[in-house]
Amino acid sequence: MDTLSTVINLISPGVCMASLDLKHAYYTIPIAAEHRKYLKFVLGGQLYEFQSLPMDNETSLSLPQTKGYTNSGYIDGFHLQGADFVYCCNNVKKTVDLFLRLGFFIHPGKCILTPTQEITFLGFILISTTTMMVYLSDKKKEKLKFLCTQALDGDILSIPFVARVTGKIVSSLPGSEFGKLHYRNLERNKIGALALNRGDYDAKMQLSVLGKKDLLWWVENVQQAYRRIIHAPITYVFQTDASDTGWGISCSSHDSWKSQGLWSREQGVLHVNVRELYVLNINNSYLKKSDEEFVFILSRHVKQSRPNYSIPPVIIPRYTLDTDICPY
Repeated sequence: MDTLSTVINLISPGVCMASLDLKHAYYTIPIAAEHRKYLKFVLGGQLYEFQSLPMDNETSLSLPQTKGYTNSGYIDGFHLQGADFVYCCNNVKKTVDLFLRLGFFIHPGKCILTPTQEITFLGFILISTTTMMVYLSDKKKEKLKFLCTQALDGDILSIPFVARVTGKIVSSLPGSEFGKLHYRNLERNKIGALALNRGDYDAKMQLSVLGKKDLLWWVENVQQAYRRIIHAPITYVFQTDASDTGWGISCSSHDSWKSQGLWSREQGVLHVNVRELYVLNINNSYLKKSDEEFVFILSRHVKQSRPNYSIPPVIIPRYTLDTDICPY
């Protein structure tokens, strides 16, 4: 089954999009009596078997793409795409005809059959114009803000509620450029509370100051949340390194942008990953001093390369070894 990430990766500038929703899609597909024994489950000590196709099964509904059209399906919803309006219209017509011939029912109220460059799919607004953006839908924004506010107002919270809030934040990450930097403390609070209560998921817990700070960030920023599908070309490529005695920085596109230094006694005994993060901070500070025109805006894109050291994903979850460290 495809995901929202699959759909986002399919989008390129200027494409036209449409969406299709099937009414009771899986329940219209009967399972042959001799095959139902392979789709059984136990509930309350009683054995049951599916008479129709269960949702989320790996062999469930899959849309054939043999005609060369770009389509992506998630449960009973489908994203349809074409390079231009006419091609997308043909895609919609062929796909609808196929489903009707197979005996499915189209849900008109939930479908967008006229190709457009701005579409809502799975709670996200996808825009394929030159801006190439992803936004959270208003409904998704309000629900997330409500849950985060509720968690901030409460002193003693249940672990399932914190897990629900964290899950809602994680599900919103495809529509937030920097959202991954603002939920890890909540997750760590929940894991710590579970350990403290010996795995009792119904226990109560309190959030740390950092956990509340994560929630506050979402409350204050969710209305303006967005994510770029394609970032600007890389403007600067920096190489950094940290040894036991010192650090060094160089820029491959500007030979004069170099710097180095020694660690203080306190910094020298820190873990190598911490020292690598120190160099990143020094790098950004040096960059601002070296280029008067450089400001932290999304039109600039910085790539940072370093030796085979791993930066803890809890601190910088999005950017891995030798990849884009931060889009500015």
